[in-house]
Amino acid sequence: AANDDNKLAIAQAGGLPLLLECMGSSSVAVQINAAGALANLAIHPYNKPKLVEGGALAIMKRMAFSESDKVQRQVARCLFALAAHTENRKHIVESGCISALAYMLCIQKEEVQRNAAGALGNVAMSDEFKAAVVDSGALKPLIMLSLSNSESVKRQTARTIFTLSAKEEIKARIIEEKGLPNIIRLACSTSPEIQRDASGALANLAIGSENKDLVIKCGGLEPLLNLLRSDQSQVQRQSARAICISR
Repeated sequence: AANDDNKLAIAQAGGLPLLLECMGSSSVAVQINAAGALANLAIHPYNKPKLVEGGALAIMKRMAFSESDKVQRQVARCLFALAAHTENRKHIVESGCISALAYMLCIQKEEVQRNAAGALGNVAMSDEFKAAVVDSGALKPLIMLSLSNSESVKRQTARTIFTLSAKEEIKARIIEEKGLPNIIRLACSTSPEIQRDASGALANLAIGSENKDLVIKCGGLEPLLNLLRSDQSQVQRQSARAICISR
């Protein structure tokens, strides 16, 4: 299922329902391999809606609470891929899978955390579901994951926080959860992707008269000024935007 042509062939041959059925096996090894195959298949655009139509979300929600972190890893990876499809996001929210994803943020495994954060970031790309992501209980663990030792976890976390911070009512929640110092730390990363998203989140948070001074008071000015020296235009753009708003 890792081959692009095979992803389509497996689905057209009727493999999706068979693999979903295997998720109910009493064998953890079968569950791991079936979930891994489904995660690979979910990358193909054709399969994204087909899996949801076939009942994948209820199964993934249940298996998110597996005692095996290897199963959880593949479940989170599958939901990450499924959430990239705009129409699937509504179903992910309504099925309760975002609460399962919020739970997986707290699993002490890098791959699980990264994929769960990425899936939530994809869901949050649809403005109407940003509040649902926060209401699922995801915000606090996302803020904590910004201190992760894993660059890949921080990259997905920064992206998700950046996306969430675009919504006015969520800005206050981020401030209340003491997220601002952690986002400033993300802006000090050596990763251009993290720098871009962290500075973008700082710019979003600075919008509104009550927040303008907070970014500066919490020590955000120096890292933002440093990012103006970046050779990445998107990093410069977001850092300049944050400084402009915080003036």
